[in-house]
Amino acid sequence: MNNIKIDKSIIPAKIVNLNAIELKNVVFNSKFPKQYQKNDDGSFLVKLVSEIKNESDIKKILSSIGIDKNTQVVYNKNTSRVNLKINNYYVFDIGVDISQKDGYTHIFGDWYVNETRPTKSRNISEIVPITGILIEFANQFKSDNEIKIESITLGYYIPESKRGVNNMNTSATPCYKILTSNNESYFYNARNGEYLK
Repeated sequence: MNNIKIDKSIIPAKIVNLNAIELKNVVFNSKFPKQYQKNDDGSFLVKLVSEIKNESDIKKILSSIGIDKNTQVVYNKNTSRVNLKINNYYVFDIGVDISQKDGYTHIFGDWYVNETRPTKSRNISEIVPITGILIEFANQFKSDNEIKIESITLGYYIPESKRGVNNMNTSATPCYKILTSNNESYFYNARNGEYLK
């Protein structure tokens, strides 16, 4: 449809109905360094005197500033990435990058701790079926070139206006992330089907 292609095997067959979750910005955690830098986009930058030799070192450093040591680290010698995941669901576009520069470990990004645990609702009517969202996507993003949908992932989304160190508390909405072959990501509210970004 409209040059949008999808392999039906990647369409989630089972509806998982998540509720919104309440989150607290990690900068308000008592372990978080008070001398952090606030960036123009509202994210934080922390500089610590430390050395990183492996993934274990990163986890220790993150734990020291209030970020869960059980997080999944994408380790790289130059810059490592940690994406926020709560009970096996990603909070899309939220995470920190860790790098070494001039004897300091730089930790840059956004991070939140959950105030409420994600719960699954029994009321399936509360979530929009992914098929409806895929039809909306195909109608909304028509293309002259073929675009293939590579993956569909259920997770959470925090609106950009609700992110950053100025917001102590925020909520994350259940959301579908559609990733395409041209490496673009599209986010849809799983409750009402609204295109978010």
